[in-house]
Amino acid sequence: MMKTLPRRIIALVLLAGGACAVTGCSTYRHEYPGHGPEQVWAAAMSVAQSPDYEGDWHVTRNHVWIDDDWARMEIEREIRRLTHEPFTESSPEKRNWQFRVTMEGGEPVVLTFGNRNPTIPGWTLSEAQRFFNEVDDLLLAVPAAGVGESAAMDEPITQPEVKFEEPATQAEIAE
Repeated sequence: MMKTLPRRIIALVLLAGGACAVTGCSTYRHEYPGHGPEQVWAAAMSVAQSPDYEGDWHVTRNHVWIDDDWARMEIEREIRRLTHEPFTESSPEKRNWQFRVTMEGGEPVVLTFGNRNPTIPGWTLSEAQRFFNEVDDLLLAVPAAGVGESAAMDEPITQPEVKFEEPATQAEIAE
């Protein structure tokens, strides 16, 4: 009995590790050099609370739990679409996501995106890239902070004033 128990534990650990490798217990990281933690965290919260899916995907449920003290978010989301294949009827497709997003301060600031439910690894990578791209897009609208400083996401962005001069008349050109 004592010899089989360690073998069973080893087999169980290997089986669980293999299942994670095949089904997608995945974590992805993205760096944000030049942006302060407040900027990156505000952008990440905005993306989590208002996801933007292109194409025919629609968000049917989006629950976000935010822990500012630990810089952690838990996102539970359901997305749906109808797929249309030639010569077949439309069929519904649904994906349930459970993500964890954490932030590591420092230079550069790093967001870590982890999928908490088993799924196809390529889908998780695609969802992580979508999330990071949306954060990137929001941060592009805000100038990068200098070293040791950070700008708030809700500060207004001002455009430089452009002055147009009246075109010169023929008489002014002749002078």
